[in-house]
Order: sequence, then structure tokens, then C-alpha cells
Amino acid sequence: MGNLVEIARFYDPEEAYCARSFLLSYGIDSFVQNDHYLTAAPWMRIALQGYGLQVMASAENDARMLLDTIGAAELETAEDSPSDATPLIRKPNWLWLPVAFSTSIPFLPKPKPGWFGLLQSAILLTLYVAVLYSFFWWLRYRL
Repeated sequence: MGNLVEIARFYDPEEAYCARSFLLSYGIDSFVQNDHYLTAAPWMRIALQGYGLQVMASAENDARMLLDTIGAAELETAEDSPSDATPLIRKPNWLWLPVAFSTSIPFLPKPKPGWFGLLQSAILLTLYVAVLYSFFWWLRYRL
């Protein structure tokens, strides 16, 4: 039995499963890494670098060739390393950060009734505005 080798990474589960099904249609068995964990915690996709597509080491070259024919993943190589040793990886896009932060606000616990709840809501709103302001300030000078 051979070892599993990662041949591609995807940030969307749909892309990972389409690539897996494509390889399976050609008789290459594959495995999607992190699928159970990232289904339960999708906000961790960037931290875990997405969904890894793995195949047996004996089928690595065939699987890479098939994925290259459909353009399933973009090959990004470092200038120092050989192209066959570099996995297929997409660069993360950090512009999603304010959207991810603003959509996670409803998952915070509901404030308690009374003055303590109002204070808690005011503090959270102040933190939210401060983070958004600092992010856009950083983005303005970064670009």
C-alpha cells in the first residue's frame, strides 16, 4: 500500500469534490482532506489552508496531468524549488476579512436584558467599528 500525496488545495468544497469526482471517473481514487472539520467550522478554511486533495503516490503523476488538462488548480512555483515538488496552491485573498468578521457577529451570545446588556452591546459595537476602521485604514495605505 502506498502513501497519500497531496496534489491540490481548494478553498471551496464544491471545487474539491468536483476534482475528486473527475479523478474518480478516470479510475483514480482520491481523498478530500479536512472535509468533515471544515463542514462544521467553515470559517477555518484560511487557517487550515482549505481542502486538500490527496491520491496514492503511485497515481500522483496521472492525477496531476488530468487536473492540469482541465485547469482545476493553478500551479504557483517558487523560483528556487522544482515545479514537480511544489503542490498546487491558490493564494489566499485577505479582502474577505471584513465580511467574515461582520457575518460572525450574530453568533455572539445575545445580550442580557437591562443596563448590562446595553453596555455589552455598546462595547461589541465599538470593537466592531474600531476593527473595521483599522482594517480599511491599513488597506488604504497598503494599496
